[in-house]
Amino acid sequence: MIADDVKNQTGNGLVVVLSEDADHCKVLCNAFRKNSSWLERRSVAVLTMGTEPKERDRIVGRVDAGKVDVLFTENNLFSAEAFDYRHVAVLFLATPLKISSQLLDKFSRLLMPSSGQTRPRRIVGYADSNVETLAGSIRDRQRDFFKVRPNFRVSILKGAD
Repeated sequence: MIADDVKNQTGNGLVVVLSEDADHCKVLCNAFRKNSSWLERRSVAVLTMGTEPKERDRIVGRVDAGKVDVLFTENNLFSAEAFDYRHVAVLFLATPLKISSQLLDKFSRLLMPSSGQTRPRRIVGYADSNVETLAGSIRDRQRDFFKVRPNFRVSILKGAD
């Protein structure tokens, strides 16, 4: 489901997929690559805490240069790395992330309009009303986002019965 949603958002700027777990980033990336064309696969990167420093610098440089279409990364790296947020079109919250003040600040900057921006930036989160942890997580996110973006809207997708 997430990999398909990510694929549907490519081509209009950088798509960032956040997770709290490096292995989850890799699983999502592999699912995306499995269902994508060669052209889509070549502009994908995975950045985790286990990424070697030289490779991390190379990936961040490619992201900042607009050469990466989809970035799978961990929450703590996204909030700490100095990404150029002008390239980010869609941010997927692929797990029930804990929203820190640092991450909330990044989200707020991400949602600010920038010059030359042709499409509104979006943050996509997932919740399953049948799984209390996920349903509670999206409620917490919604409350936290409203603190900095009063017009923020959250759509909760109902889980399968």
